[in-house]
Amino acid sequence: MAFDPSMIAFNAFWWEALDSEDKIASVCESLAKLGYRGVEWKETCFGGNGDMTQELRTAARITRASGLDVTDFVILRNLVDPAHAAKSTEDVCNFVRAAAQTGVKLVNTAPAPAVTRSVPAEEWWVAAGPDWATSWGTLEQSLGEVLKVAESEGIVIVFEAAAGTLVHDYYSTRELLRRLDSPSLAITMDPSHYVLHDNDAAWAIRQLGTEIRHVHLKDAIGHPGTLGRDFLFPILGEGGVDWNEFFCALNDTGYSGWLSVEFESFKYMHEVLAGDGVEAARLSMRSYRALAGFRCFGI
Repeated sequence: MAFDPSMIAFNAFWWEALDSEDKIASVCESLAKLGYRGVEWKETCFGGNGDMTQELRTAARITRASGLDVTDFVILRNLVDPAHAAKSTEDVCNFVRAAAQTGVKLVNTAPAPAVTRSVPAEEWWVAAGPDWATSWGTLEQSLGEVLKVAESEGIVIVFEAAAGTLVHDYYSTRELLRRLDSPSLAITMDPSHYVLHDNDAAWAIRQLGTEIRHVHLKDAIGHPGTLGRDFLFPILGEGGVDWNEFFCALNDTGYSGWLSVEFESFKYMHEVLAGDGVEAARLSMRSYRALAGFRCFGI
């Protein structure tokens, strides 16, 4: 399959407590009217009634009935800190099993920040920086257990680099792939985090190649630090991502998967859009069509 810019989806994390079929259908119908072909559902979108398998199956059924596809399911847990890793690993494994019951083949997750190195009290003058050995070792062990379950269930874990976390750019992504060799491990390419770390996103795509199985569309400007002060995830087209080069790189590497918009312009969402997810999706679609040159495709 070739790169298809019409495979556009929206990450629905702005909608929460979708505890009825009508609520889920309403979101899907709104996105379909805007031209989206898929929905990326996050664990927190649903009612949280304790039966995750049933919630994911219901979401997948209603999404497909609305004429859309489920691109993937998302769960975020701390697989890095030894204090949380065991429970987090159990949660993600159970989520993978639940996703497998829906026919959706991708589960997206991301790492947590590195844990802090413990410094003896008598060495109070020594800065307590990241404990890389513990953080990487814990992630390798916990994600390794998740991957065993994913392999048995026919699921691919698409792991996403994220600013401020252990795996945050091209080079730490490479370290992840070096440590864990599994047919069920792939990458979600989100260019915003690469740009924040001064990586050339298009270059990174060409290096990672077929390791990329999912794509998030999100722009960024600034450098790692505090969101809103040091960096922003602005509306598509207003940040540092070179979208022409980005799409060309995806095309050159033969990427044929989904392009899922992540709207994380948080201040704009609250102060301008008043939390309206549909308006965020509408604005994002307009930006995407301009950036991807959709007029050339007659859409």
